[in-house]
Amino acid sequence: MLAARVGSTAAVQTLIDVCNAQVEVRGDEGSTPLHWAAAENDEDTLRVLLHSGGVHVDARGEDRSTALHSASKRGSLKAMEVLIEEYQAEVDALDILGRSPLIYAVLNDEDSAVELLVHMHGANTSIRDELYRTPAHYAAEGGCMNILSLLFHVGEVSVEDKDEDGRTVLHLSAKEGQVDAFLFLLETGGGDIADLDIHGQPPLHLAAINGKNETILAMLERQPYDTLPLDSQGAPLSFAAVKGGHIALLRLLCVSSSGSIRCLRERDENGLTLLHVAAQFDEVESISFILENDLTDVDSADFSGRTALHIASEARHMKAMTELIVQGANTNANSIFGYGPLDASLTANKEKERMGLNATQVLLDAGARLDILDREGNTVVRRAILDDKYDFITLLLDGKRLEVNELGDDGLSLFHFVIAEDKDALLRSMLLRGVGNPLVPTKFGLYPLHVAARAGASYSAQLLVAEFGCEEKTVKGKDVANLAESSGHNQLAIFLRSECGRERRDATKEEL
Repeated sequence: MLAARVGSTAAVQTLIDVCNAQVEVRGDEGSTPLHWAAAENDEDTLRVLLHSGGVHVDARGEDRSTALHSASKRGSLKAMEVLIEEYQAEVDALDILGRSPLIYAVLNDEDSAVELLVHMHGANTSIRDELYRTPAHYAAEGGCMNILSLLFHVGEVSVEDKDEDGRTVLHLSAKEGQVDAFLFLLETGGGDIADLDIHGQPPLHLAAINGKNETILAMLERQPYDTLPLDSQGAPLSFAAVKGGHIALLRLLCVSSSGSIRCLRERDENGLTLLHVAAQFDEVESISFILENDLTDVDSADFSGRTALHIASEARHMKAMTELIVQGANTNANSIFGYGPLDASLTANKEKERMGLNATQVLLDAGARLDILDREGNTVVRRAILDDKYDFITLLLDGKRLEVNELGDDGLSLFHFVIAEDKDALLRSMLLRGVGNPLVPTKFGLYPLHVAARAGASYSAQLLVAEFGCEEKTVKGKDVANLAESSGHNQLAIFLRSECGRERRDATKEEL
């Protein structure tokens, strides 16, 4: 192995003749002496090894590569000629990644090796590897202009061939900012700028997401901005620039060289504006640029009524939220479902719960209201109770932002509502803070324990009895036990009858 690596043909010959050396032995990398000799362009050693008969010209390394793969990677032309012309090596042999020698020659920008394989030995130019990429994909991605030209003029190359991500040669040249390759492909009909990959992205959107400004500039010199393709969601190129965090590109796209403003009032098919996208990706510079240039209004809503502040609040993007609020965003803007940014900040996501509370605090401090009703007539507080957002309720209680005993439009206070929903953990929290008043009835004359009895809220009933004792007042002649029973809650009625009866007996004993 060492003799082959250092190119000592005589030593290799001696080892074979005298020591009966095994020419198929593999080194640490899994390659044979044949692979090393090919990589080093050592044609004499190659002939010695192959002439010995101890190794096949297409012997495989551990990665299933042949000696021709090794030679092609390094552009070892003499070795390639020996392997192909003298020993008939398989030109289109595939390694473990499904790659042929031609693909490796392209990957390493070995022009002469590519020409030898394609022009002289008919290598398959449309062959695909495990990523479903052809040699042309790699040439476009790497900006290998001589190779790309050769493949298109000599080989069989389809510009419609797509890799596993649905990307053509034009997609890859744009994504990597290979301007010369991109323009070459356009000029030779080598692709469609409106073609979408499996993620719904046309070539220029990939360039924008990856900040390839030169590619975008080259395209703008050929075609006006407002005629460029949209992605699968109907989003223009400016959206991709914001997603990638490329503020310089956003300026380039939206402010022409003459100073005129483009990108005005742009929306995708869901009604999202450029500002929504900037909020979604926490791009504060983009938010400032968009609003300073009046590209859209700070409270522009998408088709479901959500503003950029809704989007930033849901993602808990504190910087974007703060910038939007400073720019005058309405903290009480409601979606068509009646949900505001405050609701958005409470959207379920356990991993971001603490950040959610921080976002909530920012909104509250900026004037977000708690009494706005949704389409079902619930406030954000009631929705939080129903969704077990206890941290939010605790934040409000500790901040003295809630009046839990004030009756709402339905005649219930928040204290009554928590009891009726049998939210024992939240009720216990309220009782510990001393904020629930057992002497405040509903609009219909029901006291807290009556509410629990009628709703069948057994946990609430137990907590109320333990904290305040039994309620002596009756409703239409019914005590709490009878009220529970008449409402179909027999087990709760038994509990209340037992507890309240014991209470009465204890009271009678004290009187005696």
